[in-house]
Amino acid sequence: MLNKNEKSLVINNVKQLGDEGLYNLPEHHREEFVNAIKTNPDNSGMHKIFEHVYNSKSSNNENSDDLHFDANESRQFPLTMQKVSTSELVIDKEFVIGPHASPYLIDVDSLVFDGGSITVISTALNIKAKKVTITNKPSSKQYHIAILGQAGSKGRTGSKGSEYVSRARDGSNSYAPSPGICTSAGSAGVGSDGKNGGVGGVGGQGNKGIANWPATIEINSFSENSPTLEILLKSGVGGAGGDGGIGGAGQEGGHGGNGCYSGCEGTNGVFGGTGGNGGNGGNGGSGGSGANGNPVHISCPSVSRNLLSVTTESSEVGNVGNGGAGGTGGKGGSGGIGGKHSYNGQNGSGGENGNSGIAGTNTGTPGSAPRVIYNYT
Repeated sequence: MLNKNEKSLVINNVKQLGDEGLYNLPEHHREEFVNAIKTNPDNSGMHKIFEHVYNSKSSNNENSDDLHFDANESRQFPLTMQKVSTSELVIDKEFVIGPHASPYLIDVDSLVFDGGSITVISTALNIKAKKVTITNKPSSKQYHIAILGQAGSKGRTGSKGSEYVSRARDGSNSYAPSPGICTSAGSAGVGSDGKNGGVGGVGGQGNKGIANWPATIEINSFSENSPTLEILLKSGVGGAGGDGGIGGAGQEGGHGGNGCYSGCEGTNGVFGGTGGNGGNGGNGGSGGSGANGNPVHISCPSVSRNLLSVTTESSEVGNVGNGGAGGTGGKGGSGGIGGKHSYNGQNGSGGENGNSGIAGTNTGTPGSAPRVIYNYT
């Protein structure tokens, strides 16, 4: 909460939005602002209400029956709006509004930045201040007001490579054809080699950033000898790509068969099977695209235009996902046990670990910076 005077309002139609003063643009800027909203391909859902309320032809129309969400045709009214209306609003700490909060209106006589800042994320904002004062108290942010989009969420992690629950087939044991005689006994069987683990799944692409919502800032004056008002505008950056899945572990090699053991005779045990190699890790996913910015309207006196410092930034593509780790090689099978006066079989060698997957490759595109429409009075 910015101020004890903040209150929630239930808005039932477009006219009520206008009566509350949330969208107060000069007539000659309405069409430009609406067109900037309409041409942004990243807009969906709520963008319809923005197009409608900013449009001068419909600003006095109470009928909202033609306003629907694309997904389920549910009505967008009623909606809730947060409003702060007071004589003086002091911003002395970091205030964050959103993401996806109710539309926010600040309507004050005096807006004082005393070491604090206002950050609005994917939320509609309208600031109306008769006077802005900026003190010399340092702030942890490089801006006083930031209108931002929300970063896209990270892509899913790739699935782990397939693995074997049991070891490979054991070799057959050798048995005496007659009690006490191993001379003509058949050889024991070698343990089967383990199968290789499966390759990890590819990480999912990062989700696209979410656009900043349209905003307006109206300032009537600045205090004498005021520092510049720093404003940052940026839409949502793309989400990071998902990490590649871990490779599956190699299968354990089968145990070697035991030699014949009967009376005073015996035969040698045989080799255990080699462990399967670990599966390679999956490749990382690509980063999501940045969202194109929505317009911001800024109004101030012509004599104070040098006190505005507005930084607009494009929204970057998300970072690529890391490759998944390779799976561990399977254990070698144990050598078979030799009979009397005979040798045990050698243990099978372990499988090699799988290779790590490679980082993802970016295929996303940056989002455009929010467009600023100035009105110098």
